[in-house]
Amino acid sequence: MKSIPVIVGRLLATISIPSYYYAPQFLSQSVHSFVVSMTGGNTLSGVSMLRQMGYPHLSAVIAVVQYLLIGLVWTGIGLVAFGLVAKKTSKPMVVKLVAAEQFEELTPQAKRFKDVKGGSNKRRKRAGSF
Repeated sequence: MKSIPVIVGRLLATISIPSYYYAPQFLSQSVHSFVVSMTGGNTLSGVSMLRQMGYPHLSAVIAVVQYLLIGLVWTGIGLVAFGLVAKKTSKPMVVKLVAAEQFEELTPQAKRFKDVKGGSNKRRKRAGSF
């Protein structure tokens, strides 16, 4: 179980459900206060001005916002389900390689390097230097 998606999903769902119910009142109050501040108290001319500028009716905006909030609830439920089903990833472990030196001895380039450096015991015995 992953805890972060579960927490985020529960947070989305708990915020979106009450917002769905309070969205119509909040939107109508905010539009009303915006129109009053623009027109100086005459709300009828302000509403017609908003419609002339291409703003949709408030009922259409409220429906879109409520659909978006329903989508957020489903997203939260999906995150919770994913968090409950998903496995935790294991942390990477540091592995000390022991075979690295043995691998160098098997390569032909390493053999030539040791011969030039004088690291081969067989050559020393044959040459009679010791």
